[in-house]
Amino acid sequence: MTYTSSPSVNANKESSKSKRPHRSGTASKKQKTELATFTDGKSLVTFMFGPDPNPTEFLIHKEVVCQQSEVLAAAFNSGFKEGQTQTYRLEDTTDRGFRLFMQWLYSRKFTLLQLDSDYDYDEDSASLGEAEDMS
Repeated sequence: MTYTSSPSVNANKESSKSKRPHRSGTASKKQKTELATFTDGKSLVTFMFGPDPNPTEFLIHKEVVCQQSEVLAAAFNSGFKEGQTQTYRLEDTTDRGFRLFMQWLYSRKFTLLQLDSDYDYDEDSASLGEAEDMS
């Protein structure tokens, strides 16, 4: 961010109305909302959940996962098991809960449908909290 040391007369009039300093240039911070560039579209990570011996597996673009979650970026870019295998094992989640997490990773939003006003709490709803903890 660059600040001008001797602003013009017009800038002085404008800055007297605002308490913010006058800025020149277009420097900006990198934001989490930037879109993935998919420079390596084949770089995928695997998420596994569910009971062994046949857990459910989902493949997601590594760039998207690492861009949206510092926790997962640290795991996949480390020398630990997750970094070596590019696989992350989740406990206590469901297929529906993970699909909502995946929708959120790619779009930064997700859609919940509630058809009944007398909705019963179930295990799929409980797993949503885990997805929020990873961001």
